[in-house]
Amino acid sequence: YDKSLDKLETGNIDQKCIYTIAGFVAFVGACSPAWMRIASAQLKDILHDTAEILDDKGLLPTPPTDLGGAKLTELLNTNKIRISEMNLRDIMIKR
Repeated sequence: YDKSLDKLETGNIDQKCIYTIAGFVAFVGACSPAWMRIASAQLKDILHDTAEILDDKGLLPTPPTDLGGAKLTELLNTNKIRISEMNLRDIMIKR
């Protein structure tokens, strides 16, 4: 990291420098509550789109009968279930 900062300051940027700085920024961002809030909208969209694709292909089990046996996509679209920032935080921490 220190060598990459030196390269950045002197303008001698190479691929390793870019990867090192990008990795550090990603690390700081991933650990920041503000970053999690900012990124949550995109993550929700990705999860919703993924659920839709998996539902269309029949790769998801049927939800419990308590939820009417509807597909996950239908449950998300009707707001019977939702993806919240808290769910996303737990998902990101478990990865």
